[in-house]
Amino acid sequence: MHIEPALDRGAIDSLAEWREDFRIPTDAVTHLVDSQGRIAVRGNRLVAEAGGGPWLLGRSADGIVHCARMSEGRDDFHTLRSVGALLDSDEAMLATQAVALGRWHAMDKFCAGCGNPVKTIQAGWATRCTECERIEYPRTDPAVIVLVLDDNDRVLLAHNTLWNNAMMSLPAGFVEAGESPRRTVIRELKEEVNVDVSDVEYLAAQPWPAPRSLMLGFKAHTHTADPTPDGVEIDHARFFSRSEYRQALKSGEVLAPGKAAIAYSILTAWYGEELPS
Repeated sequence: MHIEPALDRGAIDSLAEWREDFRIPTDAVTHLVDSQGRIAVRGNRLVAEAGGGPWLLGRSADGIVHCARMSEGRDDFHTLRSVGALLDSDEAMLATQAVALGRWHAMDKFCAGCGNPVKTIQAGWATRCTECERIEYPRTDPAVIVLVLDDNDRVLLAHNTLWNNAMMSLPAGFVEAGESPRRTVIRELKEEVNVDVSDVEYLAAQPWPAPRSLMLGFKAHTHTADPTPDGVEIDHARFFSRSEYRQALKSGEVLAPGKAAIAYSILTAWYGEELPS
């Protein structure tokens, strides 16, 4: 099964060796993000201001150094969910990193140890407390998302209670402290839909900075015929054959995940072609 996540693309050189003593090149460009996790995009291209910003993203194959900075109040900000799949590979990578850094800097302005303000160091990739000098780095919260197939190769889809539309997606959940992703798969399926799974296999991963997740895609098998939603996180769930899923999508009974989500990429691989709209 070949998975191509929309936000796991690109070949940007991170220039990690520049971070300790970053001097902005005169021909650098800067991309703009806001504190809500959005990035400035026009015509399916990242807005690129002349001159470098404070956060170093890396260098593209054409030699251009890309930076990022915070901005507010623009009318061209968009979420990665809405534009991530529309950007080319390198810009998808740049956008994902820029949004991740922006959300981190917006949320973590004070020291976790003593509560004093922090200052940005290492070209945006770390902070240092102005009082106790504690250094912090961007955090990533791992989460699993699972393609569960039954004995008839039908896929399990679920509807989250927080969603106010007809979207159904693959079951997902955060990895808990001291837990491996494989154990998370087993626990989450049992907790959310009372489904026992086996043959857990890793498929693919992609960052999802909303605000700071890393989505780990897995495949698993179940003999369970009827899922039972927990009624707290999941209010309904069912198995779909390919023909049933096609019919549900075309009729509007079910909405597919957005193309920037790894769920869309995994479902597309199972379905065998682009999902019907």
